[in-house]
Amino acid sequence: MKRRGFLMNSAVLLLLIPLLLLIATYEDASSMIIASQGEKVEIERTFRVTSYLEEDFKNTLSLSTKRAIALTVDYATAERPLDNSSRALEQLVMYGHYSYIGGTNSNWTAREKFFMKNNTIRDWLRNMKWELRKQGYIMKTSPDDIMRNMKLTIAPLDSFHIVVNASIPNIVIEDLSGKVVYNSSIPQNGSVYVVIPIEGIEDPLFPHLTKGRASRIISACKFAYPSITPPYIKMDGYGQSSIKTFSGQLYNVPRGGKIFYGDKYISGSNLLGYVMANQPSESPNAPYIFNTSLNGKRTSPLSVFSPGDIGVMTFDSVSGGGTGTQAHWCEKNMEFRTNMTLPSTAPLNSLVLLVLNPSNVPFGSAVHDGNAASIRIYKRSDTACEMAPYWIEYWGDDKILIWLNTTDTRDYTVYYSTSDQSMEWEGNIALFPVHNESVTLPAAEEWSELVSDIPWESFFVRYSLKAESNARDFDSGVEMSFNSSKCLLVVKSISTSIFSGVDTEDIQIPIYLSPDNISKLGAQWTTNRAAIEITDVYGNKVPFWIEYWDSDGALIWVKANLTNDESLLEEFFKMMYGFMPSFVQRWMEWMFGWLSDYYYNAFLICPSDGQPTRGDGNKVFEFFDDFSGNSLDTSKWNYKTAQGGSYSVSNGILSLQGDKDSKADVWIWTKKTFPSSYVIGMKAYLKNQPFFMWYIDSDGDAWIEHIKRTTGYLREFNINDGSLSNNKENGGSYTKNRWSRLELYIDAGDFYTYQTTGQFKGTWGSPVSEYLWYLSESDEPIGLGQIYKGPAKYDFIYVRKYLDISDMKQDSIFLPVQTKIEFIDDNPGNPDHDGDKLAILQNWTNNLDNYNGAWHLDTAQRYEVVVSKVSDGLDLTFTYNPNLDITHESHTLVDSNPNGYELYATIDNNPQKDNNSATFHWIVAAPYPYNTYTDSQLTITPSESLPSSGGGYSTARVYDIQPFIDCIQAQKYFGVPGAPSFFERLEGGDTTNRAYYERMAAKMQEAVYGAARYPIGLISFILPKDLPPNLNFLVRKQPAADYIYLDYRNYPSDDPNAKKVYGISTNGGVSSPLLDENFYLTPAIARKIFGVQGASDLLEG
Repeated sequence: MKRRGFLMNSAVLLLLIPLLLLIATYEDASSMIIASQGEKVEIERTFRVTSYLEEDFKNTLSLSTKRAIALTVDYATAERPLDNSSRALEQLVMYGHYSYIGGTNSNWTAREKFFMKNNTIRDWLRNMKWELRKQGYIMKTSPDDIMRNMKLTIAPLDSFHIVVNASIPNIVIEDLSGKVVYNSSIPQNGSVYVVIPIEGIEDPLFPHLTKGRASRIISACKFAYPSITPPYIKMDGYGQSSIKTFSGQLYNVPRGGKIFYGDKYISGSNLLGYVMANQPSESPNAPYIFNTSLNGKRTSPLSVFSPGDIGVMTFDSVSGGGTGTQAHWCEKNMEFRTNMTLPSTAPLNSLVLLVLNPSNVPFGSAVHDGNAASIRIYKRSDTACEMAPYWIEYWGDDKILIWLNTTDTRDYTVYYSTSDQSMEWEGNIALFPVHNESVTLPAAEEWSELVSDIPWESFFVRYSLKAESNARDFDSGVEMSFNSSKCLLVVKSISTSIFSGVDTEDIQIPIYLSPDNISKLGAQWTTNRAAIEITDVYGNKVPFWIEYWDSDGALIWVKANLTNDESLLEEFFKMMYGFMPSFVQRWMEWMFGWLSDYYYNAFLICPSDGQPTRGDGNKVFEFFDDFSGNSLDTSKWNYKTAQGGSYSVSNGILSLQGDKDSKADVWIWTKKTFPSSYVIGMKAYLKNQPFFMWYIDSDGDAWIEHIKRTTGYLREFNINDGSLSNNKENGGSYTKNRWSRLELYIDAGDFYTYQTTGQFKGTWGSPVSEYLWYLSESDEPIGLGQIYKGPAKYDFIYVRKYLDISDMKQDSIFLPVQTKIEFIDDNPGNPDHDGDKLAILQNWTNNLDNYNGAWHLDTAQRYEVVVSKVSDGLDLTFTYNPNLDITHESHTLVDSNPNGYELYATIDNNPQKDNNSATFHWIVAAPYPYNTYTDSQLTITPSESLPSSGGGYSTARVYDIQPFIDCIQAQKYFGVPGAPSFFERLEGGDTTNRAYYERMAAKMQEAVYGAARYPIGLISFILPKDLPPNLNFLVRKQPAADYIYLDYRNYPSDDPNAKKVYGISTNGGVSSPLLDENFYLTPAIARKIFGVQGASDLLEG
């Protein structure tokens, strides 16, 4: 039985082993599957969270901007125009507050909160941090850090859209285990663009100009951009008429008093005119146009006109005359010509840039060498041959760039040859007010050569640059220098007779700035903090600590030496300017008599690019404590308490609390010791019976001034047992129970105390207490204590070297300090200057921006520098290959307000190591902004080889202007250049920021649309007949553009250039209906809507 049992157990075991292995394998596989599924779920959850961030960021930007727009429109219509619309929207979206709005009054503070509460980027970041926490994630980057580094621009995109461009440079998110699940920007590549339409929003300009008596909602005309799709139909043809131009209703059946249109002539009685697709076999009994074409193609008017529309017929010559005599030919060596007309908005007597696609213009086939081409541009004329001033910057297979001075016309004839290379010419570079055709710089380190002075506030520089080698360090480009009157030179001096024999090294010196100094300095500041930098005459940074800084003034403590070297300031000014400026010399003579009897030092206080700071008192004073943190710093202080006394530190304040008896209850004293003469300074709230200690000897005995009631008493005190002596002397009267500023002068056995409850400006009057002729002691601590009740409170305390600051003089002058900005490029693979490809540098050391490109410079490259004066300083853009399809740029903003510039060619490479010289083929500069026009914006006629004659009929045109009439009757808006954008309408129509808005819109359109082609201006029109009775005074001979017609203050009288419009306010003398006889346009405004030809045809006279 035992044997049998053994066999059975063995058999069972053999059967169980595979089963157990299967189970074990299954459990292991299941565990792996579950773990894998868990990881997959976690990955998917993390992906959903991180992908959600970008989408929610966009939604937040959209919602917040819409609310900010609503608030700004509300404010501009009800209160006053904005000062800067872009900045207002950006601040509201970021923080929900813009001081210009919210600071108006309490009502607008509340309105700001109503519109923006919980709808700002700051709110979104805080909510996101909370939501991520609920999902099991921790946002490690604080919302405040994100806000400081976030990039946000709100600008016009086009006339009817605003664009928000934003990015968060970096955000770190971890899961609860500490694993980083997201460490990137939002979005992960580039930045987000959120486009917001403005249609349906009230136009803020109407209530502003009419004092609330008129309003209008922004709504786009069907033909929103007249430069792209004009609000009319124009057909060309030939014809005859005894009247040059007239208007009437169009009908496709003959009716008396109407203009008939059709395929062929159908006779009728009393018709105003005929418009026909085919030439009539007999002459009609009214003006007529035949062989109609639309955009150069033969077209029947039946296919484009509608019955009842208002039409305008116009003829180039009347009474059956032909199209004119044969024109003359100005360039006999060029076989082709074409006519070219700039847009009506092109300014006269100005530089404009033509950016043309060679395949889209007839003269694109002219023979060329890349720079020069066989073309000549003349002012259009049938009698004269006057060449227009032009210069070819670039002529390639992809683009043609031609600069043109418009002088007194927008109409030109371009002659060209497709075969004669001998006629190649670049044009006249002298059309630029600053021009230089050749500059060569040998290799040198930080070397610059003057090109020209630049007198304009905003300007551009273009140049062509080539390096000798493509493999060596190069670093060349242009440099601009300017003087910025933002640095304050402060000279602190003291007579040598007063200061004789006292330590002159590492002295603590107070500098007081008046409110006017603070305003002129222009540094960013918050209470007791400022974004400043202080340097000595050698350019070394000086340690400082700001005691206070507000709108009423500032007091700054610096640590520096005093000197009696009379040449110090003279050398400083010569270093700055290369000579002693006369205004500085007169100032120095008047202030100091050349400082012959003074110890002194000079400090240059300048705004910095950093965040506001208070400085570091520990680096300034011999001893310093501002009681930061929540406990006493026992590395600096000893302390003792008795009879229930206590000390505490909270929110930067030291409190010493005594009990109710007359014994010392709490006292603290420094671990550091001091010489026989020094000054103790503090800001204190004296209450009940505080005391100050000095000369604490090795036995613990100290001198104290004990303030009882309001009087000070000199006594002895022992820090070991707290024993007090009787009064030795009575001092003066102190102010208690309010904050005050005190200093205790310990002068080799003489003791003086000072107090003020007003603004301490770094000087004293009479002392509060004087205790004289006591033994001098040295190398001993100081301290503070409380005898009765309290608490006495202390904001800060310091010890400085002995100097009677009341004997010091302070003189100051604002200096024009030179700043240099370099725009350089380099061959790849030679990095320095913290990145030198397409780099913008300040004084060769501070890299403001750069672009990591890969092009070499041994072939000539083109660049553009734009210096644009904006409200915040200088907006700088540095572009490689400007105006081509592939361009790159660097950009920065410099906080400065120069009143003139110098332009240099510059280079920085080692002549022994690199020896890479620079050749500038040309450098040009002119005022900015300039207008740029593409071939789609020009009117260019087909090429002709020989002038053609007219064939017996006048060229003629017929317009259907009903689309324009429908839009003005429906109070619709058009997008045009040169009119106030929505942002400018928020600003009351002011044009101060127009150049910035136009430049930003061009950049945004390139990013969003792929090319800049749309204007940002808005215009709608006023029909005087529709004005309410309370605005009847506006009826006058002014163009009906809303921003002019409603602006009675600036346009109160008739405009001599205003003209009536055919089909609306005049009919040319025929009998046909008018819409409003008081409707006028100037040629300039008409060209914005109708184009050059249309404006010429549709305006009367």
